[in-house]
Amino acid sequence: MHHASSRSARPPEPVRAVVRPAGGLVLRLLSLLPLLALLALPAVGQSALTPLLENGHALDSDSATVLLALYFGMLLGLIGYNLLLFLALGERSTLLYVLFAASFVGAMLGVSGLGNQYLWPPGGAWDSHALPVFITLANIFALLFGRSFLDTVRQAPRWDRLLTLDIAILLAIALGSPLLPVQPLLHALALLSAGNLLLLSLCGFDGMLRRVPAARIFVAAWLLLQGGALLLALRIVGLLPSNPLTSNALLLGSALHMLLLSYALAAHLNALKLEKNAAQAHSLRALQEQEQILEQRVAERTEALAAANERLRELAMRDPLTGLANRMALRQHLEQAWQRARRRHEMLAVLLLDLDGFKPVNDCHGHEVGDQLLIEVARRLQASARTTDLVARLGGDEFVLICESIGSPQQAQALAGRILDALSQPFLLGTLSIRIGASIGISFGEDCGTGNDLLREADQAMYQAKAAGRNCTQLGRQHTEDQPQDAPIPPDEL
Repeated sequence: MHHASSRSARPPEPVRAVVRPAGGLVLRLLSLLPLLALLALPAVGQSALTPLLENGHALDSDSATVLLALYFGMLLGLIGYNLLLFLALGERSTLLYVLFAASFVGAMLGVSGLGNQYLWPPGGAWDSHALPVFITLANIFALLFGRSFLDTVRQAPRWDRLLTLDIAILLAIALGSPLLPVQPLLHALALLSAGNLLLLSLCGFDGMLRRVPAARIFVAAWLLLQGGALLLALRIVGLLPSNPLTSNALLLGSALHMLLLSYALAAHLNALKLEKNAAQAHSLRALQEQEQILEQRVAERTEALAAANERLRELAMRDPLTGLANRMALRQHLEQAWQRARRRHEMLAVLLLDLDGFKPVNDCHGHEVGDQLLIEVARRLQASARTTDLVARLGGDEFVLICESIGSPQQAQALAGRILDALSQPFLLGTLSIRIGASIGISFGEDCGTGNDLLREADQAMYQAKAAGRNCTQLGRQHTEDQPQDAPIPPDEL
């Protein structure tokens, strides 16, 4: 090449963006990037690098062109892909990756000389400050990307404060870069870049401990960049032979770094999506469990409410003193029994009895004794009745029995006789022995047209029994002439 004959004669040039043949472009592209390797910085400076680079391994022009085309083409492809990903998902980390990659490409274009050859005019004010500006922006967006990727704001506040301070320093440098000399500024940025590589790697290791999704890939990406820079630095100082691999180690390392960062970002987003789906599934299961618990509780409350309502209905249908069916339950049951008897063509009997001699008990011994007597009467009535019969208290000292499927009037009259026999036995209430009787009126379904008519007919028959001398039974109108009547039995003396 043209420059090969004059390399030993001319003094070293400072590394800056100038237009060179393609083989020289690769060497000058690599001349600045070794400064990014932290371990190489103490031993390697720009003044020492330039002579070594001049005598280093060079690529032919065609190979260098192909290498640069592949390198920048891959980076631009990653930028375009992640930009589309950001537009589709709106994820902040993808935008920061795009800005970091674009700034990194700008810095590479400035170092290689392709920037002032194709994108901006050479020799101007921007040409001299483009490289510091792009390196500063690349550092800023790399730190912002690391903060977003590792979620240091919430999960690692100490690391986040250090990253924020670093970003503030870089912003101050970016604002003051037009006033600073280029070469010292590049040295300072090289030191900061190396420190940022180490800082991001350490934050990545901390993210691995915190089980941040894809943190291992994040750390591997930054280690690849540092490894490429270190290999090139070792080649420059003569510890490694000069060959295409060592000469282009940083170029290869930075390409793999960008590729791995993009993959880490995709894996990170996918892991976050899986975590979100798992959290949503967990929330859905918890919601379903809560709904089941709520449904179970509602069912239990509904069942308890239904039981309470049933209990209230029973209480509303029960006489509070004797526990027998009250007047409301009597009328409801009587109407239903009447309908069943007509449908089945069966005989229905209604026995209405009124206690004889009950009023003197209340007058002589008080209502408390009278209430106890009514309770005992209710027990004897239930003991005398059939299991299918309804025993109800009509009110006061009046009771009603509804007897379905009664075979004949004689069976009803026999039931009435058992009741009179049971009530004729003395009632032992404390120290008292009380005797009472009862007048019973009996009506049958064939006598009347409705259940109420049947009850009314039994009531009239009961009054006829009282008129006949009490403590006896009296059949309804249609059976009065056919059935003999018991002789009136006067009530016993109390």
